[in-house]
Amino acid sequence: MRDALDLAGAITQAWDDTIGEDSHDDSHADKGTAFKAALDPLIQDFEKAMIGRAEEAAKETWDNLQAFIGEDAANKVAALYQGWE
Repeated sequence: MRDALDLAGAITQAWDDTIGEDSHDDSHADKGTAFKAALDPLIQDFEKAMIGRAEEAAKETWDNLQAFIGEDAANKVAALYQGWE
């Protein structure tokens, strides 16, 4: 959900900056080019943030999996659940 919200924000920002009602340029082709130019860096920033969140989630998932299937799993899982209190 966070990724969708951030992506929508990037698209909306680029739209408002280039094609929205406040834009003074009336050329449709110029607006499309300006929109893409405005959107590209916003998408790159969005992707960096999204990848960072995905990496964190993947690491947490991997660590939890290791607790459940690794050596001394029962004690590791018990400690994991106790940490949630």
